[in-house]
Amino acid sequence: RLNAAQSDIPGTGIGLAITKSLIENMGGETGVESHVGVGSTFWLTLPITNGDAHQTMVKEAAPIKSAAKHRVTVLYIEDNPDNLKLMTMLIERYKDRFELLTAEEPEKGLSLAYTQLPDVILLDMKLPGMDGLEVLRRLRHVDQTRNIPVIALSANAMPQIRDEAIKAGIDDYLTKPIAVEAFLASIDKVLDQ
Repeated sequence: RLNAAQSDIPGTGIGLAITKSLIENMGGETGVESHVGVGSTFWLTLPITNGDAHQTMVKEAAPIKSAAKHRVTVLYIEDNPDNLKLMTMLIERYKDRFELLTAEEPEKGLSLAYTQLPDVILLDMKLPGMDGLEVLRRLRHVDQTRNIPVIALSANAMPQIRDEAIKAGIDDYLTKPIAVEAFLASIDKVLDQ
């Protein structure tokens, strides 16, 4: 998806990265063989298990220290439906710890932030009509939302972009595709500040 994010082809381009991560977390391997003009073959292997692997993975999931006190309300401002769906599935996995609010437009996100006062805001940095830094500026300009931690979620991993966001007041900056452990650690970090 490099240089194709604004094309007419749907999708975020993170499916293979997610698949690779899931398969490796289950003790498997995945790979690809590609030939120009012919096509690509993707393969995966998974170990045979006695059925206890799922329980082991659940037990090893990172605990959320801050969220143990109460359910954390998370507002995700994101215009891409695929990214919203992915976050909804992630939060569903931890529904005893999180409640998710979503907004596909910056203005709706600001409205929800002002009225619902979430514990944490996840903010896409490239939104239509108003970029993430402008959303952040508006959040910091209002007393009720000034101190709500904001975690940037962006496909842009360039250090200068990250530094600019941190300098503007973003509490943490994560790149897509989201690593679950990094996401949970970031929630802990910004709530403990």
